[in-house]
Amino acid sequence: MVFDSKGIFVIEVKNLNAQIEGSWKENRLEAVYPNNDRHPLYNPIVQNTKHIEYLRSILGVDAKYVRNMVVFGQFTRFLFQDVPYDTQLCQVETLMKAMERLYRRFPCEIEKYKIEKWHESLKHVSANDEGNFETTEAE
Repeated sequence: MVFDSKGIFVIEVKNLNAQIEGSWKENRLEAVYPNNDRHPLYNPIVQNTKHIEYLRSILGVDAKYVRNMVVFGQFTRFLFQDVPYDTQLCQVETLMKAMERLYRRFPCEIEKYKIEKWHESLKHVSANDEGNFETTEAE
């Protein structure tokens, strides 16, 4: 998760050496590996949407501030067909450009005091909580 004056970017990362097949509108996709093994994959867009819902419930933050991003490793192949407009899929090399695209689609400015307040609220959330959030204090 990245807090920025341009939004809260909730990032789901998947590092697979596979081709992702299926519709991004479905709950399940399929990962097809180079040896042709096929494995079901919970749709990371749906997975991250649940993280966002949980985050919003903790912070009481308006949806207009939250950005859904799914980042894949360099060896993951996927199609951009059927990706929801409010979500960005990208590979790790293009993360910053994808963040900028989301900001241009949904511009906002968040005051520094709000970011600090949200950060303080998250300090007490542990991995045992429902959303599997874990926070640590930067040293």
